[in-house]
Amino acid sequence: MFLEIEKMIELILFVFAVSGLTDIIVNQTFLDNWRNYLLATPFYSISICSKCTGFFAGLLCGFVLLSNAPLYILMCGFAGSFICGFSELFMNYLEARTIIEFDEK
Repeated sequence: MFLEIEKMIELILFVFAVSGLTDIIVNQTFLDNWRNYLLATPFYSISICSKCTGFFAGLLCGFVLLSNAPLYILMCGFAGSFICGFSELFMNYLEARTIIEFDEK
C-alpha cells in the first residue's frame, strides 16, 4: 500500500516539475536576456516552444525523479512534451475564459 502511494507521489511530482520547469524556461521574463542570447543559435526555437522544452524537461525530470533506464527516460521525455502541450493549452483556455469584455454604450 505504501509503495503505491510513493509511486503516485513521484508521478504527481514529475508532472508538476516538468510543467513548472517548462513554464519557467519558456514564459518567464527574467530569462528574456538568455533567450535573446540564444537568438542566433538553433536552441532558440527550443527555448520558446512548450512542447520542445517539455520534452527535454521530461528527460531531465525522468532521470532525476523516476529512473535511469534509457527507454524509461525517453518515455518520460515524450510524456513531458504531452504534459506541457496540454498545460499550455489549458492555461490559454483559462486566460481566454477570464477576459473581461466591456460593452460600449
